[in-house]
Amino acid sequence: MSETRYAILAYKACVSAVWSDGAMAVEERRYLASLIEQSAADERERSELRQHSLADIDGEEVLREIAALPEDGKKRVFELCVEVLSADRRLPPAELTFLGKLRRTCGVGLFAYEGRLWRLRREGVRVGSRRRSALVVLLFFTLFGALSREREAPKASPSRREVRLSPIAGGPAGVNVQGSPELAYRFIQNSFATVEVQVDGRMQALGSASVLGEDSKGDVYLLTNRHVVAQRVPPGRKVTFLLHFLPDDTIVAALDFVSETWDLALLRIPRPRRPRIPLPLRPRLSLEVGQRVFALGSPQGLAHSFTAGIVSALREDYLQTDATVDSGSSGGPLVDADGRLCGVVTRAHVRKNFAFAVYADTVMQALLERRKRQEPFVD
Repeated sequence: MSETRYAILAYKACVSAVWSDGAMAVEERRYLASLIEQSAADERERSELRQHSLADIDGEEVLREIAALPEDGKKRVFELCVEVLSADRRLPPAELTFLGKLRRTCGVGLFAYEGRLWRLRREGVRVGSRRRSALVVLLFFTLFGALSREREAPKASPSRREVRLSPIAGGPAGVNVQGSPELAYRFIQNSFATVEVQVDGRMQALGSASVLGEDSKGDVYLLTNRHVVAQRVPPGRKVTFLLHFLPDDTIVAALDFVSETWDLALLRIPRPRRPRIPLPLRPRLSLEVGQRVFALGSPQGLAHSFTAGIVSALREDYLQTDATVDSGSSGGPLVDADGRLCGVVTRAHVRKNFAFAVYADTVMQALLERRKRQEPFVD
């Protein structure tokens, strides 16, 4: 069983211990969700952690899962829990009670357990004398820091050529509100691809992408999420990006650009045999709450799934929509009835029917970041 699986079980157990009275505040839940987006090693890990951090965790069920592990797995989970709960330099009575139950579940002897507590005291940890920790941030980073220390994201291979876009769509909001979903799908279907990230020939993650533009050489650029392509892997592993287009066309892509500021990235492919039309961008100022939008993605691996919804809210940093998306939809286009790109799907609430997309305006900011980083351009 993988180190990631042990970490997830330890994470669930510690969240259960720290928040056993159900006192986690809404803002703390939101912050924990944002840390998951920033710190999990890949989309699979990110998806599972969202589920466990936003759902109610049954502590007894977690202990039963731990009890089913092999002996070395139990010891590893126990040690992770000790590291996490002592990260804020204190172990209050409630956490000690949990650790006592956990050490019995994991088969850790009483003498070894007391020796571990003694070493913690020597390290300056206050054991049993202070109130319960509420530092979920420390919990999270302590747990996943060990997992990511020896991992690295793939390096971008920039073309140093300008990405030429379709004309940016303007005009008032609400134009063509009676537009046909069939026509919108027909317009964008050939400009969409499922992104498969392989590590040493095995699938690591799935996402979605849409055609943004091309350069003077004819290479085509596809827009996706940073968290789809920036999979952290051990050094020396080969990362491959495959783009699956309709009807049955798979192309190996190069990672051209990864934004340091936004959850956006660009993949680049040579001039394709079949035309891939860039989607025009639709600025935020031309959007209105209530207008129809459509998402194209590959949720749970169901390639080219087309869903409909409305703009639910125009948040400060994200467009909110009720169009149905799921893991695998990340990086896919959110378009209006004319097939204009309103946003790039970036995340969804795991239990509620709403999702978020990065505005098309932010895409333009990311392209400016790319230009500054890759200057001078060769064309």
